[in-house]
Amino acid sequence: MAEFFLQFIKSFVYGDIPAVMLLSVIPFVEARGAIPFAFGLGLTPFGAGFYCVTAATLAIPVILLLFAPTTALLKKIKFTNKLVLSLEDVINEKAQSFLKKVGKKAAASNADDMKYKMLFALAAVPLPLTGIWTSSAAAVILKLDKFKAFVSIALGNLCSSAVLIVLMKFFAGSITLILNILIASMIAAAVFTVFKIIFKGKRKVA
Repeated sequence: MAEFFLQFIKSFVYGDIPAVMLLSVIPFVEARGAIPFAFGLGLTPFGAGFYCVTAATLAIPVILLLFAPTTALLKKIKFTNKLVLSLEDVINEKAQSFLKKVGKKAAASNADDMKYKMLFALAAVPLPLTGIWTSSAAAVILKLDKFKAFVSIALGNLCSSAVLIVLMKFFAGSITLILNILIASMIAAAVFTVFKIIFKGKRKVA
């Protein structure tokens, strides 16, 4: 399964490095998911980290700038309106959940700082519906400063990627098993998220 997935990704680009960089900007994969694939393709730990983190970091400002106009356009389309609203609800719920964990009851003067710490955690913690896409979208939904949001998300992405590189060094002998588990996890996370968004959309209609 891992080999098939790698060949599928490489069919869109020429070379291993463009392939892992492409993976690094895909939702549900991102740098944390692309790093194991980079190891599987034979890249060095430094190369895997550099190319994956660079691609994901470059994607952050693009998401921050384009998320709002893209969702605004999709809301005007009858077919996608409720799905986009449901997506925003899911992202906002995830952001609020992380906000509670980093100190939602902090003093009002620290409220904004807590939000940026939340973005860092949302980008750094390797759980379903976290990462640069969710944290960037959350920053837009919460109307946070884009530069501060970029710094927080980029640092979170860097931390999660560093952890993945260290883990891959320890488990380099089990790369095929890790890739198969990773692919299954990404598919499960994507299916779960889609069903959650659709379910929320149906509840809105009801």
